[in-house]
Amino acid sequence: MDKQAFTSSRSITDVAKYIVGIFTDREVHLSPLTSIVQMRPVLSHFDKDDKRKKAEQKAQTEDTDDDEVLQQVTVKFARGNAKNSGKEQRAGTYDGFVQRIADEPWCEAYWHSRATPTAELERQKLFATSHHGSSSLALAPGEYLRKLLPYDEHVQTVAPAAASAAAQVLPVYNKAMLKSMPLLEQLTVLLRDARMLSFSDVITILAEHVDPHVAADKVLALLPQVGILLHGNWVPKSEVVFPEKVLSHANGVSAEQMIRARDYILFRFSRTPYLFRAQVMAATQLPPAETLDVLKTVARVNNTKRWELLLPPDKEFEQKYPELVSRQEYHWTASEQHYNEMDWARETKRVRKRSTRKSESQSLTSSMPPPAMNHSTTGSVDA
Repeated sequence: MDKQAFTSSRSITDVAKYIVGIFTDREVHLSPLTSIVQMRPVLSHFDKDDKRKKAEQKAQTEDTDDDEVLQQVTVKFARGNAKNSGKEQRAGTYDGFVQRIADEPWCEAYWHSRATPTAELERQKLFATSHHGSSSLALAPGEYLRKLLPYDEHVQTVAPAAASAAAQVLPVYNKAMLKSMPLLEQLTVLLRDARMLSFSDVITILAEHVDPHVAADKVLALLPQVGILLHGNWVPKSEVVFPEKVLSHANGVSAEQMIRARDYILFRFSRTPYLFRAQVMAATQLPPAETLDVLKTVARVNNTKRWELLLPPDKEFEQKYPELVSRQEYHWTASEQHYNEMDWARETKRVRKRSTRKSESQSLTSSMPPPAMNHSTTGSVDA
């Protein structure tokens, strides 16, 4: 090929929301756009090769179709002007489309590389010549952000994921929507998204992003309604993480089974600092993908391939609020028998499996006939 041709096409029709910016000397210059044109190479020689191959294939198929049975075909022609109908038919074909492109007049243009003086002169047109500052940029960063993204007006609410049985995605809330919620719902969203938070982190997030005058006593009174105290940190309740009628993404496990498995994991973490994935799978009878999803809601894998809690224990909170720790311990003690039965069922299944194998081997050996005696080695012989 001695030359390469490019053809232009509009990649975006509505360019009113796009601008081009250039940065220099700690200044950003923005310019509006009227159109965006994309240049693509024209590979018409490939089309010629395709036509030739299609013609050869058509000739081969015609030779093989000579032996087919002939059938009568009725053809009807619509009345009309023969001259106009022929032109319209040719215009609607692919050859007519290519012919129209070829007949389109060319606009002669010159190509200038990026480093040429002409390209540099065009680039200088992106810089603004007027040095009058904008009053909007004189505002403080927080005030400018509030003017750019107003959150007090036209706040749209999001329906909860459990509103319908087909809802499989939990809602996402922005800061403006979070401010419009009651404190109990705010704590629910924070614990669900963060998975595990200390009490100091909860107060810090609420004071900096939601309500600067939030009361710690009020937060502490509402936290047990949506969260569980685990080694001084707060985790969301399983009903918050897995709402009703929501199925798992991998195997469609119901929310009830996922809740039961997560409650078992929380109880085991209240008794031991580490867990193994195989142990959780055997006790909860969940598939591997769902077991991984449940473990990730409260734990992470350490260097020893064991699962540990997302945050270290908060001893300071436990010493400051011993009544909350005792109340949570009463809850664990009341449900301890149920979770121990899950482990006992897992162990008995293993023992039964071994005993059946042993009994089967014993039955096979007992059913075998005794070995035959070799009488040729005996000392007495009948005369």
